[in-house]
Parts: sequence; C-alpha cells; structure tokens
Amino acid sequence: SLVPMAESCILFLCACLEAGKDGVGDYTRALAESCGQLGYPCLLVALHDPYCTSPQKSQLGQSSLLRLPASNDWEKKQEALSVFTESRQIAVTSWQFVSYGYSPKGILPKALIALAKNCSWGKRHVMMHEIWIGASREAPFKEHLSGWLQARAIRSFLQQVRAEVAHSSNPSYCELLTNRGFPTRRLPLFGNIPIAHSPTTPRGAPAPSPCSNQGIITVLLFGTLHPQWNPDAFLKWIKELSRRQQREVMFLATGRLGPHADTVLGRLREAQMEVQELGELSPWVISGLMLTCTFGLVLHPWSLVGKSGVAAAMLDHGMPILVPRDDWHLPKSIEQTSLTPEPLLLKLREATAERSDTWLNSRRPPCPALPATTRQFLKDLGLDSP
Repeated sequence: SLVPMAESCILFLCACLEAGKDGVGDYTRALAESCGQLGYPCLLVALHDPYCTSPQKSQLGQSSLLRLPASNDWEKKQEALSVFTESRQIAVTSWQFVSYGYSPKGILPKALIALAKNCSWGKRHVMMHEIWIGASREAPFKEHLSGWLQARAIRSFLQQVRAEVAHSSNPSYCELLTNRGFPTRRLPLFGNIPIAHSPTTPRGAPAPSPCSNQGIITVLLFGTLHPQWNPDAFLKWIKELSRRQQREVMFLATGRLGPHADTVLGRLREAQMEVQELGELSPWVISGLMLTCTFGLVLHPWSLVGKSGVAAAMLDHGMPILVPRDDWHLPKSIEQTSLTPEPLLLKLREATAERSDTWLNSRRPPCPALPATTRQFLKDLGLDSP
C-alpha cells in the first residue's frame, strides 16, 4: 500500500557524511536530495563520523543532518538519534550499509547491532553497498577467514534490522545475500559527477585538448587503480585496435588513483603507451573528459561492475566502458546472475574485432541515472511519488 506524501519523511542512517570523503555518505546525500525534490523531506544521520568531534546539525535543502562522532559511545548515539527523530513522522528507515564505515577490520560493533534493533521506525530498508570480503571462489584463504567473521556480524545486523526491502547495486551481492536468507533486489547505482552540458569548461580550466582529437584513441582512467589487474591481454587488444583503426592511443588518468597508480601506469608505459596523469580535477572538467574521450577503462571485475561508482558516472555520460578483469566469481553452489545487458559495457574476454568496433560506436546522449534510481527506490518501498 502507498504511504501518503503528507509530512512523511525518510530517515537515512550511514556511517559518515563528510562531503567528498565517504562514497556512501555522498551517495546518501544525493539520494536524499533527490527524494526531497519528489516530495519526501529526509533526515540523515551519520552514526560513526570520524570527521567531527562533537555532534553537528545542519540543513541540506529539505533534509536535516545529524553527524555523530566516531569517538562517542553508542548509548549516547542512540539517545541523540532518538531525540533527533522523536517529533517526526518517519515513513522509512533506510540503512545505507558498509561495514568498514564502523570498523577498520570490517567487524561490526555489537552496540551497532543492538542499535539496529531499537532504532528502526516505519518501513525498514537496507542498502548493501558492500558485503563481506572473501566471497568469491578465487579469494585466498586469509580473506575467506576474515570474511567469515564479517559475514557472521553482518548476518546478526540484518536479523536485527528485519528489513522489509533490501537492495544492492550489484547482482552478485544480491545473489549472495538471497542465498544466505536475506532476499535482496538490485537498485542501480547512479554517478556522482554532474553532467556538463557542453564539453567546454569554465574560464581558466580548459579540458585537455587531446581528447577532442579524433585521430587519437583516448582512454580515460578515473579513480582507484586496482593492482590485481594484469594488463597483458588488454595491451594486446588495444594495440590491435590501434593498428586496425590507424589511430594512436593515449591514456588520461585523473582523480584519486590510489597507492598503486605508479605500478599500474608503469605497466602501460613499459608497453610504450602514452600516459598523461592529470591529477585531481573539478567535476566539471572530469565530465568534459567523459563526454569526449573514446572510452573508459574500469578495473573492477566484471561481476562487481554494478558497485563501481566510476562505471556509474561513465554510464551517466553515455560513455563506452571496457572491463578487462573477469577474476571474481560466486561459489559454484550459487548461480551467477549475469549483468543486465548494457551496450556500453564490454568484457575484454568477449571483445572480438567486430564487437569492439560496434561497441566503440555505441556512445549515447548523457542522461543521469539518479532520477530513475530514486523513483525505483520509492516504488520498491511502496512510497507514492509524482
């Protein structure tokens, strides 16, 4: 049944809400703002925020924010949460979950699990941004062991939340959670890079000129570069593509590339590839690159592309994406659900010459996924929206 719009609000609970410092926090802010535009004011609570030393309240559009320091004890957090929500009519309590937000080892504190039982109002929802490590059949024994401890705590947490609706952006996670007795459906991720309606950039911040040169295949690398990637097969493919199309190749690397950037980019340079490291750029300039580069390279495994914020941003921009890794698979006892067919995504293992050429021409007009994701979120929760 549909919940009436009047006065109802959505309570979002996450670990951290420091803008630009926490992916789940940024996701929660964006989703709350979008819900507000559709008539649902939101309450956002960061339960374990390492970027504040005392409780902080603020306003974000129609949303009210409360940030509770990681250093506070959990009884004080529960009390502050109860006071913050006591005069509000809450239609949904939505847990935006990632275990590492609450513990460096990803083992949930028992006090959080207790809070999950006592502090869920209205319809109960959980968005599983991450699950436990070591879930793939390829994972080393040490990860399986750590993952077993994480999974045990996550199971206790989910039992206390008693979610009526559970989501994950990743089909593989949906399968794993459903297999463990927690039915989970997919809610597609949206990008966090606003679309620049023109590739031109504000004065003083020109986009790099090579990406507008049609004689060059420009490959965009954005965000963390994962060292698990062995580029040999990709390099063979890209050299063949370059020869076939008679175009040079240039890699443009931007964003927070992570501690392994020198190693990953070094492998490309060793193969005589031209690489430009552009550093951290404004979202406007990054959007310009996504609108003009030939394709993007995403280094998440194929089975985990659904949780990649980089892939979501590139898809928002209508950009072809090559996924060179396919080294993460569910245990054989669980059926691996394939990704929803997406013409912009190409698995390197399936990139024949003919498919590669078709895929390179598959670019489509940019379209942000956030509005559609918000509408699905509200619909799945039985909330009315215009």
